[in-house]
Amino acid sequence: MVKELKLYEKESKFYTIIIEKLRTPGIKAWSAKLIVALEDALVFEDLNSLGYRMHYKLKTLDDAHIFQALRTLARFHASSIIYEEQKSVELNRPYRIYEDYKDYFDKGGYKITAPWFSQCMIAALEVVKSHSKYAKTKDIIDKCDRKWANVWKAALDLTDTSSKYRNVICHRDLWNNNLMFHYKGNEPDDCLLVDFQAARYHPPAGDVVLLLFCNLEASYREENFNRCLKYYHCTLQHILEQHCIEINDIISLKMLQESAKDFRLWGLVATACLVPQFWMKDDLTTKIFTDSNQFNKILSQDKATFIRKMCDENVEYRIKVLDLFEEIVCEYILN
Repeated sequence: MVKELKLYEKESKFYTIIIEKLRTPGIKAWSAKLIVALEDALVFEDLNSLGYRMHYKLKTLDDAHIFQALRTLARFHASSIIYEEQKSVELNRPYRIYEDYKDYFDKGGYKITAPWFSQCMIAALEVVKSHSKYAKTKDIIDKCDRKWANVWKAALDLTDTSSKYRNVICHRDLWNNNLMFHYKGNEPDDCLLVDFQAARYHPPAGDVVLLLFCNLEASYREENFNRCLKYYHCTLQHILEQHCIEINDIISLKMLQESAKDFRLWGLVATACLVPQFWMKDDLTTKIFTDSNQFNKILSQDKATFIRKMCDENVEYRIKVLDLFEEIVCEYILN
């Protein structure tokens, strides 16, 4: 999959070319430091030896963790904005990094024709039909059949470069294993992002919303959605002010909230793609995904059978996955 989608090549260029453009004095690191790029491998500093580790993936993030992650995301996005603003002054015209590096920010696996994404979409619908609370309601299932593909395509369209909102380089793969936390005692005091294979250029709300959808309990997410947006915006404002950039010239809080409302669909659909693949214990993940034939079948041929089997055998998995699928039905099929 990595070879077919040229993801290694994309990430290698990100770390050897793009990230060098984004390095800004005074901004704390937001990613692991690259040691060397080899022909078929990237070697990074050992974050474990520096005290960083992943949060347990079957436990959603609490206040302390999500705010550290939001702080790091703001540093990442700010680096993109600062580079563009400084380059604009240098050229005496508005400059966007997309001008020079458009080819580095393709859709990767997130396109309707990609087998990985189409299997995520098809499998989710099949599981709605077989396991959800809507399964026996014919008129709802008929609506799902008619609208499902359009809803998922609309989610992808949101991650195109926007003409309405300011764009930044976005990570787009902000699930648990791509967040490395450093701890002081039991409390996280820093976070770094890893794995930039899905990077794309679009409004920052896309990343913020995905982070919240993918790593928070739904009830907590809804109760704290606006609070998290304000925290991210305040952090971004503070960083930009240190570089003499007025936040409202880039994106006001109102615009962030407005764009975040649009991006809820992206956050939900991307999370519905990711969670069914990782919401299981590591030993089970190893057992299932180290069989190459089985791995290929699940990822690009028949994901529905895998998810249905997991739902039948694991109550926690069934609740987690169905909550996501049913939210898509409730918010975007029925409404």
